[in-house]
Amino acid sequence: MRTLRRNRPGFTLIELLVVMAIISFLAALLVLIGPGLLKSEKAARGAQTLQGILFVAKQQALRDRNPYGIRLLQDSDTQVRSFQYIQQPGDFTGGKVMRSPTDPTKIVVSGVDLSGGLGTDSTLWPVQRGDFIQISTDPFNQIAGVDPATSTITLANSYLGTSGTTLTDQYRIARSARPAPGEDTILLPDGVIVDMGTNRSIITADQRGYFDILFAPSGGIQGGVGGPQQGKIILYPHRADRCLCRRHREFRSLLVHARPARRRAVRQPQRRRNDDAPYGH
Repeated sequence: MRTLRRNRPGFTLIELLVVMAIISFLAALLVLIGPGLLKSEKAARGAQTLQGILFVAKQQALRDRNPYGIRLLQDSDTQVRSFQYIQQPGDFTGGKVMRSPTDPTKIVVSGVDLSGGLGTDSTLWPVQRGDFIQISTDPFNQIAGVDPATSTITLANSYLGTSGTTLTDQYRIARSARPAPGEDTILLPDGVIVDMGTNRSIITADQRGYFDILFAPSGGIQGGVGGPQQGKIILYPHRADRCLCRRHREFRSLLVHARPARRRAVRQPQRRRNDDAPYGH
């Protein structure tokens, strides 16, 4: 009796070679373009990270009714790869002050501890370098140094004004923004920077050299020395190994703030500082 043989489906040698060639081509293509895709994704994640921490800082200022923001931390190559949350404390008062009769750059303080009892770490003191002191209605004078041991404040320049020849409690110290306690430094993805080169990021450094973005309790941008930031702030996060050329599509600009031509001001129920305060709300 003849038995019928059923043909089994299979692949010819040529078909197998074609499939293997296609798989090899796709693998080689992935090796070539895969790293570039990952780097482009890093640039996008860097922009999202920066946008996220700016949003958190703004919401914190709105919630706490106190200036809050971020500080761009420059590395040795002047580029920014990390950020720090900052907040601005209120004015410092208490005790009495007077100008030194022998040194026009010295202010003598009485009845208050300039270190706040916080030891030798000057970054924790309530009065720090970069703050501004105003006696009576005299102009603000920048503080260049603080010595709690001798209860003296050293100014960046000779005192401007006529008040303070005798001890007086009519003074205040407008304090600059400080790192927010308990907050860790935030890092961009590896290989991503905020470019601080010429014609790149547009942001003004204060007189201490810090690049701060500080949100007022109203939600708007508040400046450091000399009042609010003027114009607009633009940050350029991109891959560190690529130039800012138009053909590099992973390049993204981040517009933080632009002063609109027409916008009605909204008054906030908060204590206002003097208009000439270097760190005014």
